[in-house]
Amino acid sequence: MTTEFEGVEKRLEIVFGKEEDSLREVLTEEVWLDILRSIDCWIVDKLLTASVDSYLLSASSLFVFDDRLIIKTCGEIKLFQAITKILGLSKRTPVGVKFTRGTYFWPERQPEPHGNFPSEVSELRRNFLELDDTVTAEFGTDEKHKFHIFAAAASGSSVSDGVTVEILMTGIEKSKASVFFKDSGMPGSMTSASGIDQIFPESSICDHEFPTCGYSMNGVVGSNSVYTIHVTPEEGFSFASFEVCGCETHSLEKLVQNVLSCFNPSTFTVVLHTRSKLELLDLNIEGRICKEKDCQNLGSYGTMTYLSF
Repeated sequence: MTTEFEGVEKRLEIVFGKEEDSLREVLTEEVWLDILRSIDCWIVDKLLTASVDSYLLSASSLFVFDDRLIIKTCGEIKLFQAITKILGLSKRTPVGVKFTRGTYFWPERQPEPHGNFPSEVSELRRNFLELDDTVTAEFGTDEKHKFHIFAAAASGSSVSDGVTVEILMTGIEKSKASVFFKDSGMPGSMTSASGIDQIFPESSICDHEFPTCGYSMNGVVGSNSVYTIHVTPEEGFSFASFEVCGCETHSLEKLVQNVLSCFNPSTFTVVLHTRSKLELLDLNIEGRICKEKDCQNLGSYGTMTYLSF
């Protein structure tokens, strides 16, 4: 039995039509416990605010807003098995769905349909037949650092919600990775020892340190911006992911630098998802060279920009 862990996450976002009651009132923690049980996942911590219910999971994160949800799972979780329950228990009609992921370290170990992206797309189309405005895109030419997206929306729906930034990092510097082992001997929590608490110093945070190694956190910034970090620190397949939703892009370079300072990865990819059309941007990251960049229009889901370093 392998001890290697797949850190690359599957990210699923479902947007629902406006209703009188909030999605959070319907999909409560008790309901989520039932949904997550169906995919062998559970809640390890939570951070509830006036605008978002944030849950740390045994395999990544879940955010529930008034009209949408974002669920991320790593490892070999059968994420799509939760879709039927989510749609049934939400008691409302989806108007948009977005699925994204990077390149798995070991795609051959993924359960169906996650072994390859076309199979994932087919399964999503089957679950969201009524969403006929669809787009499928792939970014990157390096097989190890490709980024995939499938998005679908009901015709005429506006489903994009501000700016999302994802940073996928591989080859974490050994000294940085050591912080995320229980026997590191570092004083304080992994959050403070790594510098993660300085990325958004004014944010509210919930975090979880796994028994031997590994780390997850969710944070809420201001009224409704959220961010999350997940770390698989083992040498040979070390991986860290960062995501923030609802941030401003004017300080993007500073944000990326702050995140990189916690991990100093050998390679990383930045994916920027915006509501409006965006010119292909440059990121000037000190000591780094951008090897590849791409920008694609996603229709109802705005624009996505990909930069690989």
